[in-house]
Amino acid sequence: MDVNHINDNFPATKVTVIIADTNDAFREVLADALTENSEISVPGTYSGGADAFFAVLKYNPDVLLTDLILHGTDGISLVEKIYELPVSLRPRVVVMSSFFSAYAREKLSHLGITRAINKPCDTAEILSAILYESADGPSAEKKETYAIEYTITETLRDIGIPAHLAGFTYIREAVVQLMLHPGFITNVTRSVYPAIAKKLATTQSRVERAIRNAIEIAWERGNSLSLAKIFGAQLPEGGERPANALFLSALAQSVSSISALPYSSAKLGYNRRAGALGTRRFGVM
Repeated sequence: MDVNHINDNFPATKVTVIIADTNDAFREVLADALTENSEISVPGTYSGGADAFFAVLKYNPDVLLTDLILHGTDGISLVEKIYELPVSLRPRVVVMSSFFSAYAREKLSHLGITRAINKPCDTAEILSAILYESADGPSAEKKETYAIEYTITETLRDIGIPAHLAGFTYIREAVVQLMLHPGFITNVTRSVYPAIAKKLATTQSRVERAIRNAIEIAWERGNSLSLAKIFGAQLPEGGERPANALFLSALAQSVSSISALPYSSAKLGYNRRAGALGTRRFGVM
């Protein structure tokens, strides 16, 4: 493990930040500068994506600050792994880089990452981003949405849709939209697709194609038992792939029936510990 800075006894009431960057000097200077702020603690800095990921599991930080270029596991792959974690273990992510390609921006957008800092940057800009991301805990409505999203994620993985597909993200968001607005199912093209496209900064046609592709992969190589359990009598005759609307509707019904049980916000909630910044703390209750 390549670590420049570790503090196993960091104060629990501070905003904890994990730093991942290949530049040793930059990591050290940045960690020192951030910890000059009385509200910030940096339990570790890392040059490799794999080490940074294990640090997230160990320290359960509020914020992961990462470059896109890392040793071993790159920044995009690191963020994808973070995104697959249960909500209770998932930090906010701030990405910094000297070059954001169109591909990188699209991937980060799909993963819901909204804070991107262009290098070279100053400490004040980074500090502002960290405090902004960690200052406010989610509302009760947002907590419930997180719980639903987690249930959808586990369901999609169970039926065999790979998490790296854009369609995985779009299907999850589509099911959330259908659960929040049941009337949307009457016209998915004019309701669900535009909502997803707007939220994730893409186009309606890309959303439709990506969802169709993900469903095809599930039907060809997925878990047939899980699919049958979810879709039951709604499965098309002859084993044909269902239309997007039918798939999304059946999935929303299935998630709705289980989301309040094992993954409700009462079990996967947010423990807020008192602090001057209203520090966001996660924990399984």
